[in-house]
Amino acid sequence: MIFSFGMEGALGLSPELPERSDWEKWAASGRPFPESDGRISSPDIPMMLSRRLLPGDRAAVEVLLHLQKDADLVPDFVVFASRHGELLRSVTMLSSLADDGTVSPTEFSNSVQNTPAAYYSMVSGNHAESVSLSSGDDIVTMALTEASAAIMSGDAKCCGLVFYENPVSNAIMEIPRDGPSYGTFAAGFLLRKGSSFRIASSLTDTMDPVQLMRYILTGGDGDVAA
Repeated sequence: MIFSFGMEGALGLSPELPERSDWEKWAASGRPFPESDGRISSPDIPMMLSRRLLPGDRAAVEVLLHLQKDADLVPDFVVFASRHGELLRSVTMLSSLADDGTVSPTEFSNSVQNTPAAYYSMVSGNHAESVSLSSGDDIVTMALTEASAAIMSGDAKCCGLVFYENPVSNAIMEIPRDGPSYGTFAAGFLLRKGSSFRIASSLTDTMDPVQLMRYILTGGDGDVAA
């Protein structure tokens, strides 16, 4: 299977790579991805909303807002994809229950997989259909399949696709990590019908989101190792 898209924009955000130029330099350098769970700036998200979000959620919303502003194009379908989603909130709530039997209402209301999608909708005013998914090692292929289906069926003229991760806590149990750990990051794309970007599913099956971003930023010629 070949995924084929028109690419309207690609943007990454992480604590150590806060600017587009930083990602481009990293992609070209071949260096390992600089893992960090540090602070991420989110100037496009109102402070009262931003403070409720986990760092990866904040990065995901910020990346999509920035992409659509740069392209002057609002997606009519959005896919948010994360391997661990709101797992950190679940650990926090379970720890709080064990300690004193209480749960923060904010933690509870934001503990669902579609938290970034909801906050993106509130901040942007874009109430387009969205999908929030998690599919382990297959996350790149599954997310591109969702985006491709929406575009090729005609349900969407422009699809926003955002991969993101939050910090992971091993406080309750050891979280399995089959691949590399990247800490907090978001990698987003604006896609439409077209063929300026083509990639085989046999390749995406071996990729994680950071490797996909490197592949795209190097024009498909770079080493996908992240």
